[in-house]
Amino acid sequence: MESLPNNTTDSPYTILMDVNDLGGQSGTTGSIGATLRLTDNANKFVNLDMSGSTITSIGSFAFSSCTNLINITIPSGVMTIDDRAFSGCTNLTSVTFAPDSQLTTIGIYAFSGATAIDSIEIPKSVTTMVVQPGIPFSTSSIFWGWTASQTIIILGHPSQTSADAAWGGPFWREGSFAVIQYTEQ
Repeated sequence: MESLPNNTTDSPYTILMDVNDLGGQSGTTGSIGATLRLTDNANKFVNLDMSGSTITSIGSFAFSSCTNLINITIPSGVMTIDDRAFSGCTNLTSVTFAPDSQLTTIGIYAFSGATAIDSIEIPKSVTTMVVQPGIPFSTSSIFWGWTASQTIIILGHPSQTSADAAWGGPFWREGSFAVIQYTEQ
């Protein structure tokens, strides 16, 4: 990306990515977020389309604090979004899951601080929302810091009671002021 001119969040570059491994701690080899955050790329913003990738998980901290990321398309084969995968992605406005998403697990703080997302649809395939034992639930929320101008759409659960029962209680949504919509779709 060094040879590309700087751009803005309104005109991000689109990167098609076909990978089979994505993860690692922030700043370590293999972490795509660390690559996107390089100083030379500070004013280069991207849409990341991984729909052709064969990855099955997005590792812990994979995109953490990656302020260059504007939109991401997550392929159907991703079953796990690990802890803090997108935390602090303050310019991330859109997360798109494939219609046939196989996502089953979303880790602690996965989208915390991703406060530019207008709306996110959680696939009905999700069976586990992780919270951290021993941490006050209100601060270990997956959507911690979200505001009332953001919307979380829960697919496959017609009510808050249904979602909470499936995911072990209300802890996944505590610490968030987002509007939560439930649908059986």
